[in-house]
Amino acid sequence: MPKKPFRTTRQQEKLDDLYKVMREGLRNNPFTNDVMASPPTVTVGTTGDGTLTLYPVAAAGALTDFSKNQVAWYGGVPSPILTQYVCMPVTSVLPSTNGNIGSGYADKNQWMSAFEIVTPADKVQLGIFCSSAVKIMFQVEDKYVDKVGFSSASATNADTMFLLTFPTITPRRIRVLVPCLPSKGPCFIKTVRVTPGCGVWKPSQRRVKRLGWFGDSYPESTNSAASVYPIPNASWPIQTGERLGIRDVRQYAVGQTGYIATAGGTRPSMLDLIPLVADQGACDIYAVSHGYNDATQNQSALEDRITITLQELLRRYQHTPVCVHGCQAGNAAPALNQIATENTIYAAVKRVDSRYCEFIKVSTDDVPWLSTANASVMVDTDNAHPTLAGHSLLAYRSAEAMVEAVERML
Repeated sequence: MPKKPFRTTRQQEKLDDLYKVMREGLRNNPFTNDVMASPPTVTVGTTGDGTLTLYPVAAAGALTDFSKNQVAWYGGVPSPILTQYVCMPVTSVLPSTNGNIGSGYADKNQWMSAFEIVTPADKVQLGIFCSSAVKIMFQVEDKYVDKVGFSSASATNADTMFLLTFPTITPRRIRVLVPCLPSKGPCFIKTVRVTPGCGVWKPSQRRVKRLGWFGDSYPESTNSAASVYPIPNASWPIQTGERLGIRDVRQYAVGQTGYIATAGGTRPSMLDLIPLVADQGACDIYAVSHGYNDATQNQSALEDRITITLQELLRRYQHTPVCVHGCQAGNAAPALNQIATENTIYAAVKRVDSRYCEFIKVSTDDVPWLSTANASVMVDTDNAHPTLAGHSLLAYRSAEAMVEAVERML
């Protein structure tokens, strides 16, 4: 089978546009750019401002027209929960039913999400159900208000009002970044309020790209310190997307899983997960970063399973780039079985032999991404998962490697 199949002009244009967005993102993105020179004042309280025009995002257990038509949702599927809130589930954990977003979505995980509006209002107040354990972050026209974030004053989950006050009335695209996690509590969206007469509309989606990320607890953002979950731009996939100018990142990641690993039969392998996230639609690019939980598997059987899994992803989403990462090493050397697993992943990618499927070295790279050499800074005390700094390292290296991978597909 030839590696470079016939491609229509439209397919070429889509790939070219994705590559341009990613290249531009490496040079100019919210994560690495300076914060706003003149940011809005952010006031955190518990009471909605009755002088502002109110837009609920859910009512009576259904999305409002405002939520459907005037808000851009990223990172998950906007879904009503607890009657008057919106959550954004992203990953099914079936056959387990211990998802982390509560009533009505027992099998679903939700990690970091975002939503955007455009409004000329000089006052924008956002109602979010959250606690002081998490950070809410804001961007205005692709610049952070600050890079620390803002918290509720409540130690327990409560409706919290975040008021952004600007000096002038003029149109602005405002992005709200929210985490959602089992150990620190959920973040549900409730309301948007703006200066009367200003209105709200959905930002243009013309060049918005979506990155789907399959993986285990590494991209899921687990560590024993729970230092990554509370910060909505900290995790490896989210930060990679931001560094690449990709505004919609879906973390299709389930801890303790892999190409074969299923947490003892309680969670889906990647092959099982592919159809479970199909309701979210196609992404513009996929990243895969499994292997750590498969390192003890029979390598021949593993190669067969990886091949089948990647072929299924490519069958469902033809002409969509897939960037397949090698095996992470945690604080290992990397170990021999992790290197063997990475070589097996590479062999499977070669076997798939698709123009749209590229391999990214991790543990066999000239400088392994995680290893005994940098574990004291980049790996948590659990000896496996990345610290905050480790997630930034993985995102930096993934962003560059994924641009190079897509470039090879052109």
